[in-house]
Amino acid sequence: MGRLANLKRDRIIRAFARAGWKAEEGRRHTNLTKEGNPYILSVPRHRKVKEKLLTHLIKLAGLTVDEFLELYH
Repeated sequence: MGRLANLKRDRIIRAFARAGWKAEEGRRHTNLTKEGNPYILSVPRHRKVKEKLLTHLIKLAGLTVDEFLELYH
């Protein structure tokens, strides 16, 4: 397992919020947007966030894994 395995969904969203992302709860996903960033990060609500998906979201957010983990903790 990698460093991003088994992270809690709510804390993932809070970490992105600390990086300036705004959360909007949807029916099945929480969508995160940030002014100046063209991407919408979509975090599923119905299951754990898989490591591969989280790695992709971190990259789209313009963060490194280490930067994200610092925001997570």
